[in-house]
Amino acid sequence: MAEHELSPARLEAVSDGVFAVVLTIMVLELRPPHDPTLAGYLALWPHAAIYVVSFTTLATFWVNHRYLFSYLRRVDDRVLWSNMALLFFLSLIPFFTASVGENQLVAFTTAMYAAALTAAGLAFAALAVSVRAQYRAAEMPAVFRSRVSLIHAGAQVTHASAIPVAFVHPMLSLIMLLVPAVVYMTKLTRPSS
Repeated sequence: MAEHELSPARLEAVSDGVFAVVLTIMVLELRPPHDPTLAGYLALWPHAAIYVVSFTTLATFWVNHRYLFSYLRRVDDRVLWSNMALLFFLSLIPFFTASVGENQLVAFTTAMYAAALTAAGLAFAALAVSVRAQYRAAEMPAVFRSRVSLIHAGAQVTHASAIPVAFVHPMLSLIMLLVPAVVYMTKLTRPSS
């Protein structure tokens, strides 16, 4: 390997660091209630709801990123920049999480949050296409030609659909954003099942 090449392990380590920082920033935004009673804690439900959606979504992005990188042969410019785009959009999640929680799930902030997740999903799709391009058709791993690709597409459609739904019913939009993350936790997303 030439000295100027970036190893897949190094890019994965940088990515893992960004995931860790994003999760840390997000948890630091959680604040205890001023009124330490059940009512005080119940008043924080918008913060708790968006935190659960954000944490679960970030967790599934991280798991899928690690899984995708297990197929990465080399870091070329296409992989490098699509990965950086993904990390950029994921780095916005704490901001939008705090915004949605602070504004009590209002339509506009929920729509912006859904748009950020949609952009992150598109960046992940670009990264997956970049990794897939490193294989010839005859040696294509099953993960790139199975129902997993359909599930990724379905997740993107769900995230994008959550944007206009936010203007009608913000909580329904959040539920829609959580559904793909829950699906990714099942065996449906594993080509061997």
